[in-house]
Amino acid sequence: MSGKLEKQGDKWTFRYYEDGTQKRKTIEAFSYKEAQKLQLDFLSHRASPTKLKDITFQAFCNEYLNYAKTNKRERTALIDSYAIKKMLAYFEQCRIIRLRDINSKHIEDFKILRSKMLKPSSVNRELDTIKALFTKATEWKYIAENPAKPIKPLKIPLRQPRFLSKQ
Repeated sequence: MSGKLEKQGDKWTFRYYEDGTQKRKTIEAFSYKEAQKLQLDFLSHRASPTKLKDITFQAFCNEYLNYAKTNKRERTALIDSYAIKKMLAYFEQCRIIRLRDINSKHIEDFKILRSKMLKPSSVNRELDTIKALFTKATEWKYIAENPAKPIKPLKIPLRQPRFLSKQ
């Protein structure tokens, strides 16, 4: 969403991003609660759904894969396509069609499902792809906010160090 509210004299300020640049907005309010409400109103009007493009998740994934094939190494694009294929299957099973309908809870559920099948490092690699995908979606103005941003990676257990024998 945006940064925290900071009080400066009798005014409140917060930072937000627009077209890739950080901006600061000043609000006149008597209390923190009132400033929060005004901040939320400002941000919701700024990122209104009328400005955003409407697209299906599958169509966006195809766009992203074309981008990945052009701008990433071949092996990385292949790994991305595998992760996206698994995510597409999961969201189709959940009957989520539109990109804008996906939220953090859906991504967290996908992470839990994949963690039952894969090692934590593999799940984290898929999460990196998901985060990159949704970052591009916000950059290309398909969604207002990245739902993958608050998702934390899985903890990877430490392995016992290997020692050489005397042989």
